[in-house]
Amino acid sequence: MEFFENIWHEFHDGGRCATLLAELDGEVIAGAMFLEWDDVLYYKFGASLPEHLGARPNDAVYWTGIQRGVERGMRLVDWGLSDLDQPGLVGFKGKWASDERRIVTLRSGTWLQAPEQEEFGRELGELTRLLTDASVPDEITARAGALLYRYFC
Repeated sequence: MEFFENIWHEFHDGGRCATLLAELDGEVIAGAMFLEWDDVLYYKFGASLPEHLGARPNDAVYWTGIQRGVERGMRLVDWGLSDLDQPGLVGFKGKWASDERRIVTLRSGTWLQAPEQEEFGRELGELTRLLTDASVPDEITARAGALLYRYFC
């Protein structure tokens, strides 16, 4: 939670941070955070309940975000990096984006080889499932996030 509080403190002045939510029958079913920097609207974080995707809540959230950005003078929308192994997310962003580009990264130092990288990906997926299970107290998830975040961002 501290991570998001820090974003809020840095961007809320002048309305440069907005969290938009989609509701269905009084229940929040999707949401996203948008940040503004110069004249670019950045989509940073989003989530939705899979059982309600048929109602297209993400489309509503992002369209509202884009409209808000236009009203505030934003010139571009940056959808951010997406891994190619997430075809649903890539496809969703692609239907909105008019200019898609490949992002190349360079890592220095020792990195995992392909077989180790696959194993790491599986283990990370399992760790994510464990930490996001509804039975895990928020305090544990927050502490784990504080310890692990620096390895991924």
